[in-house]
Amino acid sequence: MRASQLRTRLSTRDQVNAISGPTRMLLIILTLNACANSLSSIFINVYLYKLSGSLYQVFLFHLISYTIWIPVYIGAGILSKNLDRRLGLLLGNVFHFIFYLVLTLYGDSMGSSIVYTGLLFGVGSSLFWFTVNLLVVDYTHAANRDWFNGLNGIFTSLSQMIGPFLAGWIIVRYPGFQGYHTIFYCTFGLFIASMGCTLMLPRNAQKGRFSWRKVRDIHRVRTWRWLTYSFTSLHFRDDVLGIFLWIWMYMTTKNEGVLGNYSLLLTLLATTAYYWMGRHGGQGSRMRYMFLGGVGLSAGLLLLMGVVNTWTLLLYTVLAGLAGPLFQVPFSTVFINSISQFDNDGEYRVELLVAREMAISVGRILSISCLVLLVYWFPLSKLIMNSYLLVLIIAGLLPIWFVSRLGK
Repeated sequence: MRASQLRTRLSTRDQVNAISGPTRMLLIILTLNACANSLSSIFINVYLYKLSGSLYQVFLFHLISYTIWIPVYIGAGILSKNLDRRLGLLLGNVFHFIFYLVLTLYGDSMGSSIVYTGLLFGVGSSLFWFTVNLLVVDYTHAANRDWFNGLNGIFTSLSQMIGPFLAGWIIVRYPGFQGYHTIFYCTFGLFIASMGCTLMLPRNAQKGRFSWRKVRDIHRVRTWRWLTYSFTSLHFRDDVLGIFLWIWMYMTTKNEGVLGNYSLLLTLLATTAYYWMGRHGGQGSRMRYMFLGGVGLSAGLLLLMGVVNTWTLLLYTVLAGLAGPLFQVPFSTVFINSISQFDNDGEYRVELLVAREMAISVGRILSISCLVLLVYWFPLSKLIMNSYLLVLIIAGLLPIWFVSRLGK
């Protein structure tokens, strides 16, 4: 009996840990893009802020990016029903490459071209993430998705641990904007490598017509409605929180190197938490980990509503680094499993991803629009920042309740 139980346990573990060749290549692509974005993503906001001297311009850039995201995402979904799904990854990287090239060559005139650069960044991000979300569902299954999400979280965290620290060191070392241009050139190379790896993925196309009726009908399913609410509220917080906080940290410290140090600590802790979740965050404990993660991050944000100094920023970084993966890994698995549950063996997978993205876009566009209006109408004060943080805290806690309703 014991030998039989041991064989069963080993076979289950092998099934969970088994990652196919295309899935491994997708992990490499995600890691390369994470490295590229980790070098530049934090400092894009600081770069735009230093060029324009205006928070309004920074937030407007992201509003344009998020607004173009949804029509491009829908278009990519319609085309993917008949075209090679690798095309979205390739085009997404091409647009990112062009964006960073424009940022490097024409940065001094960014104030007059904020619309065009926002469009480039939004189109590239939308194409890339649509294809990634689609291929993750294609290449994984229910038994190994926690493990895949854990691995992806580890690799992403490792890149985010090294990238901002290295970028901050380079920016501080070189005068003017020379350091920024250096990290943007490094980003070019990583996107080119990602494009090369994308060509090594198997061709993947599913003939069929895009069904708007499925997009409409899925919202009549009670389980999906709760998921939709969770997507909207979560991205109301998360897609703007990084922009808001990194700019705030820079305005507090006035030093890009310090931002790199905080990012190093945050991702070091996140890597540890992602590894733990990949190994132990199974189905029976998902809600518990989601609750701990959501409450932990909210507690970190509450700290920032007081006096912001080195110690409060440090405590927030610790809480965010540990709490983020506790929520994200089980939530990602719940989402992917739901796609598999309702997609009719892949026939409507694209439509469900589009339905999800529409809900996400509602949350992120509402949130960034609030920031744009706040900085346009009011001077950015402690009262304004605390009020906005409180709204983000409430929005970030709602997904826990929404997901808890899925089985009821």
